[in-house]
Amino acid sequence: MRTLIKRYYPTFSGVILERYFREKAIENEKYTLIGSWWNRKGENEIDRVAANEFDKTVEIYEIKRNRMNIDFTVLEGKVKTMLTAVHLFDGYNIEAIGLDMQDI
Repeated sequence: MRTLIKRYYPTFSGVILERYFREKAIENEKYTLIGSWWNRKGENEIDRVAANEFDKTVEIYEIKRNRMNIDFTVLEGKVKTMLTAVHLFDGYNIEAIGLDMQDI
């Protein structure tokens, strides 16, 4: 059992961290849409997309346990890929943000 916990802890704790930030976003009541996004091939995953349809803003989040693992260049590429595929946010102000354990 200990071996399994050690092996899967990084994945499990990452999922829990994403869930934590999702719950915080829901409690904030600032957003009208909250979700995640990935392309059909599963190559470009965005951890959290939080939009406010009234003020036309979208915050796109990369969530990692360690801030050093957040690559904003990669995140910006994922954002461009998503916006090309999904036109729901045309005309919105888009902001890419990194969250980690220090943001709890």
